[in-house]
Amino acid sequence: MMRRLATAAALTALMATAVALLPSGERASASFGGSSGCVTLPATAKLKVTLLRVHRATQSAETKTTGPVGRVYYGRCPNAFYALATFHHRTPQVDFGGQDQPERLRRKVGGTWTDRGDTGGFVCEAAPKALLKLWNLLENCD
Repeated sequence: MMRRLATAAALTALMATAVALLPSGERASASFGGSSGCVTLPATAKLKVTLLRVHRATQSAETKTTGPVGRVYYGRCPNAFYALATFHHRTPQVDFGGQDQPERLRRKVGGTWTDRGDTGGFVCEAAPKALLKLWNLLENCD
């Protein structure tokens, strides 16, 4: 019993230290991934602007891109930050809306955001399973 309490106390202290090391805009919300080390984070206005900028860089000059539209899923696992965001696309010929979205975005700790492409609507491999579980997005995954 004492060993379990000591282990729980050590894990709590470790998580508190990890959260304290995050920039203030990336403090964890109340959703923790237990032993996975993944946490959900609030999608701030600044983050949304950054994700739009990163995603726009992957589009052609003629494509008008807006968003993120709706909920942005954002979180961190031990080695990287992950986001799922939906963007709308329109060219002079076609309004694609949010076709094939959400988009998968990732930033390694200490790195920059990269757009890993759209999910085609299938989010099961968009982020680590522990984070998808925290986002309540695992129900259709095998």
